[in-house]
Amino acid sequence: MDKVSVYCSAIRPHMWPRLTILESNKVDFEIIFAGNVKPKYDLPPYMKHIYTEVKPAQCYYVAGLQAQGNYMLNIADDMIMNEGFLDNMLKMLKENDESSTIISPRYQNARNQHSHVWYDILLPVGSFCSRKLWERYPFDKRFVASYWDLDVAMLNYRDGGKLLTCEGATTVDVEPYGVCNSWGDRKFFYRLWARPRWKGNKIHFRRRKAHEPLVDSSDLLVKSQGKTGKWR
Repeated sequence: MDKVSVYCSAIRPHMWPRLTILESNKVDFEIIFAGNVKPKYDLPPYMKHIYTEVKPAQCYYVAGLQAQGNYMLNIADDMIMNEGFLDNMLKMLKENDESSTIISPRYQNARNQHSHVWYDILLPVGSFCSRKLWERYPFDKRFVASYWDLDVAMLNYRDGGKLLTCEGATTVDVEPYGVCNSWGDRKFFYRLWARPRWKGNKIHFRRRKAHEPLVDSSDLLVKSQGKTGKWR
């Protein structure tokens, strides 16, 4: 039986009740939060909070490691989603090669933006993928808060994978991202990857620096690995 593990680096428990919209999906799911703000109310059975003060990017990794599902999706805890959000992305993923495909929801902001685009390369605003693909690419420990998922998408591109946008899964975010160093992560991401270039009818992706993965260590919950940062 399929199950989607939604995992999240989280500090805004007052926003989490909005995520009950995911109950509209037919597929079984769980939501795992990791962060340093405990909810002051009882969570639904499908939600779990892990207290940790490590950097935000590592919180995502902590939450992801606790996942029980065979599909994975990272979100921000202030996201608003449409009904059938998970079902529609799961259907699209199953219509493609699950071993090498990432599905991104359609992100809508003031400019009606569909997703991140870098040198005409589509990048995700949340990566829905198989657990096997998730396990293939541990997060790089040099990211503090964000852009680690864009790095994973680029690694998947480099290895021959693809990324698709699901028009039936729409999301917006409500509050400013409450973490430090998002601009620093963005600059690092741009330095990490050379500009993608076409070779014939195929795009060539080159990572300038070797991957430095986070490690599932005994102190994962208490000590930030690599470049450090903190919640605001």
